[in-house]
Amino acid sequence: MKQITCQQMGGPCDAVFTGDSTKDIATAAEKHISEMAKTDPAHQATYDEMAKIAASPESHEVWQQEFQKMFDEAPEAQK
Repeated sequence: MKQITCQQMGGPCDAVFTGDSTKDIATAAEKHISEMAKTDPAHQATYDEMAKIAASPESHEVWQQEFQKMFDEAPEAQK
């Protein structure tokens, strides 16, 4: 199981996401950023950037490749 922080993914805080796959971590991060964006302008900016990336297939593909590399290099989650 790997761990990646909100900040490592481009977000503004040090919340930690854990998962066995990029999908696990991306899902947890998306939920966190969506919730925090309701009351925090910094997370709203991250949410808006995520929406731009998702809207462009080319940008999304680049993001997925970069995120896979980040996941591969991420430390194991502390138990």
